Amino acid sequence: MPFYAIVVGTTPTQLAGTKLGRKSISLFNNSAQDVFVSQDRDGITTKGFVLKAGAAISLDVVDGDEPHQALYAQVSAGTSDVRVQTGEAQ
Repeated sequence: MPFYAIVVGTTPTQLAGTKLGRKSISLFNNSAQDVFVSQDRDGITTKGFVLKAGAAISLDVVDGDEPHQALYAQVSAGTSDVRVQTGEAQ
């Protein structure tokens, strides 16, 4: 399972591109501020969900999630460190 560290700023930042073979994706907000996450790169801070500082979330196909979809993130000010782990089909 690949791991990535991505710096998220005040403009939309892609955390993961669309990949049909992806079975899961986990995000960890490794920063002191909230990060907004969405499948839609437009209106992330108004339509996306909030990943609180120090929080994590996992999306898994067995739970009915869509981890194969692209994910974008954005913060209100400054930058944040988001860790991403993906589970690919074998």
